[in-house]
Amino acid sequence: MQKEKHNYLNIFIILFIVSLALLVYLIFSLPVESKVFEVKFIVGENIGVDTNNSAIVFGRVVPGSVSTRKIFIDNKYDFPIVVKSLPSKNIENFLRVNPDFALNAGRNYSLPVELVISDNVSLGEYRGTLTVRIFKNRR
Repeated sequence: MQKEKHNYLNIFIILFIVSLALLVYLIFSLPVESKVFEVKFIVGENIGVDTNNSAIVFGRVVPGSVSTRKIFIDNKYDFPIVVKSLPSKNIENFLRVNPDFALNAGRNYSLPVELVISDNVSLGEYRGTLTVRIFKNRR
C-alpha cells in the first residue's frame, strides 16, 4: 500500500513538472500582439485608387506594375520586440514584405508592403490576408 502511494506521488510530480514546463514554453512562445490585415487588389486594364484604414487596399493595378502601401508598427512596450509578417497562401506570390525584424522599446517603423504584379497575371479581383505578429525579443 505504501509503495502504491509512493508511485502515485511520483507520477503526480512528473506530470506537474511536465505541465509546468509546457506552460512556461507556451507563455514565452506566444505573441504579445497579433493583427490580421485584409489585403485587396484588382488587376485590371487601368489604374484605380481606393483608400481604407482597416485593410491594405491597393486599388486597381495593371499587369507589370508595382505598388506599395505601409503599415505603421509602434513598439509601445518597454522591451524590444520581433515583428513577423506572413501573407496568406493565395496572395503570397504577389506580396513582398519583410518577414521579420526587431524593434527596440519606444521605437516605430513604417513597414512597406509591396505588391508586384507580373505581366502574365489574370485580370480580376484578389483578396487575402497579411498576419502581423509581435513577440518579445529574447535575444
